[in-house]
Amino acid sequence: MSPDLHPYIPNFDYHLISVHDIPDELILKLSKTSLIGALLLMYKKVGDAAFLKTNKSKLFEYFKNTPEKFELFFKFAMYFVNNVNLKDEEIIETINSFPKKIKSSVMTSYETFGTRKLKEGIKEGIKEGMNEARKKTVTRLLLRGILNIPEIADAVEVSTSFVLEIRDALLSEGKILPDAIRDFKR
Repeated sequence: MSPDLHPYIPNFDYHLISVHDIPDELILKLSKTSLIGALLLMYKKVGDAAFLKTNKSKLFEYFKNTPEKFELFFKFAMYFVNNVNLKDEEIIETINSFPKKIKSSVMTSYETFGTRKLKEGIKEGIKEGMNEARKKTVTRLLLRGILNIPEIADAVEVSTSFVLEIRDALLSEGKILPDAIRDFKR
């Protein structure tokens, strides 16, 4: 590299510190006066619902001292609600402990998020139920031997490979299948 470029190349050391190496007590002291303390504690303990539930008032203490930080509080609260492994009742209890100014916004966002998750779960459950019903139908048709494999796939509206997987599972269980089904190759 040309010496003329040296003044434009950053030359400094940096230190990485694991939040897990910082004692909880120190972070709790920081969280009273500093947003960074509240964030560090949240990141360090996000998987420890018992700790966060016990210390949530300390976690949000910084925001009590700085009510003008509404937008930061909202984002912090939403991170807490969406990432801390708490039961729905515990999350609602936590949201109810927030200042009135933010409580309704966080609750609305949480309800929207919760409703979306519920709808996704229902769709997934329906899909799994339909898949189970198709498996049972294919199994019955294979055992009866009335239709061949492509006809079963067409009738149940599944792929031939889906039918073959079930056929192979039945054979591995020692089930007796008609020769045409047992010996079918793609």
